[in-house]
Amino acid sequence: MNAPLDRPDRPRLVWIPGGTFTMGQEPIFESEAPNPPHPVELSPFWMGAHPITRAEYARFVEATGAPAPVSLGRAELDRPDAPVVNVSYADAVRYCAWAGGQLPTEAQWELAARGFDGRRFPWGDEPPDESRASFAQDWNRGGPSPIGAHPAGVSPFGCHDMAGNVWEWCLDAFRPDAHLERIRIGRDPCVRDATRVRPLRGGCWRSIESKLQAAYRNWSHEAARHTTIGFRLCVPMS
Repeated sequence: MNAPLDRPDRPRLVWIPGGTFTMGQEPIFESEAPNPPHPVELSPFWMGAHPITRAEYARFVEATGAPAPVSLGRAELDRPDAPVVNVSYADAVRYCAWAGGQLPTEAQWELAARGFDGRRFPWGDEPPDESRASFAQDWNRGGPSPIGAHPAGVSPFGCHDMAGNVWEWCLDAFRPDAHLERIRIGRDPCVRDATRVRPLRGGCWRSIESKLQAAYRNWSHEAARHTTIGFRLCVPMS
């Protein structure tokens, strides 16, 4: 099936088939937010094959006049083929709307990262290493790697960098109890709440190993702009 945004000024997308999968894991090592196993039904969707890069975000800035992310003058943070960072939740939402999609929900993100077979990491159950992910780097000298630099860590559907590199904003409001039936219900659930706290998924270039688990849930205030936070595009079928 052809991607709906198969154009040079848009990120590459991969197809994620719909179906019911088991979201969550038990135990999740060193997790502060619960995500016990529970069934979730999703419609098919398209997911970015990699996080949005600085070069891709720059095209959005040029086209719309949106403010460019703050640069810290470090090559590892500013290279055009690395994930864009220092973008808030609202920045990410605006880019995705311009690109014809939206941020992924937590459920969409997790399915794209681990597939239907319940693996702990995108590549399987083996622990992370330098061939699979960018993680555990020094805060002052490290930074995200170029997209696709760890092909051994690709997800079952062909998504790169879903463990390590940058945390990724998700569309939902963050609730620790999102797994409860009365909150995450029905097909294609998206948690709604008045909070301005938003989920982050996937770990980042400075995360310890446990935070790279596909079911691991993190969060931040939606106004945050940080050198460890980026995002990727999701395009639902309808």
